[in-house]
Amino acid sequence: MNEQPRFYEFGFKYYYNTIRITPDIFEIALRTGDFSEKRNIHDYLALGDYPDWLEFPVIFHQFEGNKYRDALGMGCAMLTCVVSDRLKDILEKNQVTGWKIYPIVIYDKKENLITGYNGFSITGRGGHFEHSDMPGWTDKKPWKYNLSNWDGSDMFFIGGWSIVTERVKILLESEKIDKAEFRPFSEFAEFV
Repeated sequence: MNEQPRFYEFGFKYYYNTIRITPDIFEIALRTGDFSEKRNIHDYLALGDYPDWLEFPVIFHQFEGNKYRDALGMGCAMLTCVVSDRLKDILEKNQVTGWKIYPIVIYDKKENLITGYNGFSITGRGGHFEHSDMPGWTDKKPWKYNLSNWDGSDMFFIGGWSIVTERVKILLESEKIDKAEFRPFSEFAEFV
């Protein structure tokens, strides 16, 4: 019998002092009341499904925080971030699959250029869970997952959740990526 792979929900911890940024496209859409797809820019960037109207580099502005980390969050969107050159280099060197970068420009609150960061998208796909209710952070395991939906990438989305393989978890922990956090897949889902 084949052993099931070990997956982990993957994200970056939120610290109040971490630099947080937001794409200008999103801020303009909010300010002007534009309810077009530009309001969904975080989703497009997170998934690497860039719409034809999106121009690169994507421009970002800092809106809070003062500490630079390996990942900088975008507003309140949990799925999207930018990553440091260091983190990008670690992923490339170790041939981690299921992600890509996109060109960005970041300005701080004083309009100074912030360098050393890359837009980060997770391109690996794992399909969806086989349950209609959201489990949240409970002890129950209401979500079922069919492994045949996984494309084999090291980093991937199942529904809206970013997932990594155990290899990536061990790599990021050993490299001391300062905001990475992981939750075992087995805590909220099981294979069918």
